[in-house]
Formats: sequence, structure tokens, C-alpha cells
Amino acid sequence: MTFKTRIGIAMFSLIAALPALAGEFDSNKPMICALAEINECNTGEDCIKVTAEMINAPNFLKIDLRKKTMATVKTAGEEQETRIEHLEEVDGRMMLLGAVDGSEDVQDGSGYAMSISKKTGKMIASVTAYDVAFVVFGACINE
Repeated sequence: MTFKTRIGIAMFSLIAALPALAGEFDSNKPMICALAEINECNTGEDCIKVTAEMINAPNFLKIDLRKKTMATVKTAGEEQETRIEHLEEVDGRMMLLGAVDGSEDVQDGSGYAMSISKKTGKMIASVTAYDVAFVVFGACINE
């Protein structure tokens, strides 16, 4: 698996959004999140808009707050799950934090931070690695 594939999976291995949800999220139910807009920022360069396909990232993520897991959805290729290390509700937003080690003996680990509005489902996330970062906008709905 390539470095960018691992980063993509971390993106959610950590979205012009879907329509706003009619009600608040039920945190006891899994969510599906769509990645709508991805910005890639490399050290010493301007950030550029990329597609999920360009960086081998999934188009959708499945998030289960009760189990504290995040996984790629099968339509994105190989499925991989990661643990949400920290989960907290702040001002009507669910805050998720975690890290993914990647390949053994390779410096390809990354960290992520994500916030999801409990009212609208809008999602913002960042994934950071050795010399690249991704800022992602999207939206989530209950499964």
C-alpha cells in the first residue's frame, strides 16, 4: 500500500456538504460520512484541491461513536478500520482524535482530528503526516 493510500485511509484509516440533517445525530447509531472537498498541503508549497481518487482516499467513511471506530466503506476499495482514540462533545460538535501507525519500519504514520456538527452533520477534518497535511470538508448522516 502506498504512502498516500495510507494517508487516505487514515483520513478517515480521518467533504460542499450533503444536505443538512433534519434532526440531531443519534450517537448510538453508526454514521456514513462523505468526503466532498480535500485540500492537500505539502511543506513549502501552497495547498491544492485534490480528489479522493488522486490520493487513494475513500469517498466514504463509516463512523461508530459507540464503538469508537472509523472505517473505510467497501466502495472505496480495501476496507480498513481504525480506533478513535479520543471522543468528546464540545459546543454541539463531536470531536474525534486519533493516530494511525501505517507500515512497520516506514515513517508513514499520521494523526487526525475531526469535528462533526450534531445539528447539521457537517464535518471538518485534518490529517497530518511527516511532510503533508490534508484538510477535508464533508458531511455525515446516521446509517
